[in-house]
Amino acid sequence: MRFPVVSALLLLVCLAGCDKWSDARVVETKRRGDVICHAVAAFHTRAGRFPVQLSDLQPDYVRELPLPTAGGKSWEYIVIDNGTNYNLHVSASEHDPILQRQAGGKWDYMK
Repeated sequence: MRFPVVSALLLLVCLAGCDKWSDARVVETKRRGDVICHAVAAFHTRAGRFPVQLSDLQPDYVRELPLPTAGGKSWEYIVIDNGTNYNLHVSASEHDPILQRQAGGKWDYMK
C-alpha cells in the first residue's frame, strides 16, 4: 500500500518541477531577458565595456531587473572572452534545461 502513495508523491514533485520549464514560462523569460540584453548593449555602447554585474544597469538603463519566470527564477550573468562578450542565463540545477544568451546572439535553449 505504501508504494503507490510514494509513487504518486514522486510524480507530483516531477510534474511541479516540469512546469517551471513550460513553453509559456520560457517565452516570457526570453522576453524579460531581451530587456536585460538591450540594457547591457546600451551600457556597452556608452561605457565601451560590459557591466560587471547586472545591478550596474540600474537605474540608468533599467529601473528594475525583470526576473525570469522559468527555472530557478533568477539570472546568472558573467563577462567572458576577456571582456568582449557576456553570458546571461537562467539559474538552474545541473539536470535542468539550459536557457542562455550572449552578446548579439539568440537564445539557446537546450532541454
